[in-house]
Amino acid sequence: MAERIISAWGQLLDVCPPLVEPFASRTERRAWLRHLCDLPITYRLARPADISKLSARVRNICAGGINVLVDRPLERGTILSVELPGATGQLRCSVLACVIHSTSLPAGSWTAGCALVAELGHGELQRLGAKRLLSPPSDQRKWVRFPCDAPASYRRIRVTEREHTPAWVVDISASGVGLLVSHPVDGGTLLSLHLHGPEGQLVLTMLASVVRVAAHPAGQWVLGCNFIRELTDKELESLKTNAQAHAKAELLTISS
Repeated sequence: MAERIISAWGQLLDVCPPLVEPFASRTERRAWLRHLCDLPITYRLARPADISKLSARVRNICAGGINVLVDRPLERGTILSVELPGATGQLRCSVLACVIHSTSLPAGSWTAGCALVAELGHGELQRLGAKRLLSPPSDQRKWVRFPCDAPASYRRIRVTEREHTPAWVVDISASGVGLLVSHPVDGGTLLSLHLHGPEGQLVLTMLASVVRVAAHPAGQWVLGCNFIRELTDKELESLKTNAQAHAKAELLTISS
């Protein structure tokens, strides 16, 4: 009982302490400051055939991602529709998140680190020769990927890396891109992408997270990447406010 009260007070007094400083060291791979956040939420698999909502808890958040506690393993690359609480008096909002890594815990639960997914609009896809077309229910991907033959470049989001490395787009959809590269890149790596049109003109600059890495017969590598977006300041503040309210409610329940 005492441990639960201490835990609740810790959340109440400092509900979102930083876990890492942004660019705190040359080896730090995260681009955003993470904050602790203990808050119940719901999610579902972002596929047309999956409509059931599942329970989870937010463990920490940052502008570009979310770490949740779930009761089942989730494969890397799985897209989730996560329902986040809105600000006081506002409706809940749903965001898409891509599972980057999943770790089992001794108590029979799992943690899932997710990057928030961004989706390209029709105009952006059209410039790259693709369409915004939903996949059939039998396909695990939400959006159809279209073959694409266009130059690109990428840069790992790290303090020590400033130069872009050449790449080639092999396919693209509203939520992700396949890149042909000369060297493997670890899954979960955050990239800054420059996508170019057939004539070499810069069409789009996006952040993306590597979710799949496969060897190519020609001695190169194919990276499967999901576009990601950042939480707005308003969305982050809403999560912190709701976490504080939940911690207060839990504290009152324990005290009574």
